[in-house]
Amino acid sequence: MTAPPAPRGAIVVPDSWEQWRHCIEVDCRLALTPAFVAERRAELADASHFRTRQFIALYGDAHRLNVLAWFQRAAAQGGAGT
Repeated sequence: MTAPPAPRGAIVVPDSWEQWRHCIEVDCRLALTPAFVAERRAELADASHFRTRQFIALYGDAHRLNVLAWFQRAAAQGGAGT
């Protein structure tokens, strides 16, 4: 069984801070709390972590580094995505 296609105009893989924030906070309905941000930063910073290896296999290491930078930016803003 395959996943349904993304809606027309949907961003499948964000490539900017604004797109990523929208993906996290609106599409996924996740709050960028300090705890969530810290957990994701630690995991993505560890290239040997099982889920990080899966992420790299799906999206590539360059995208992992972008996402890690966006989580670092969120952390610098107190965990919030503002």
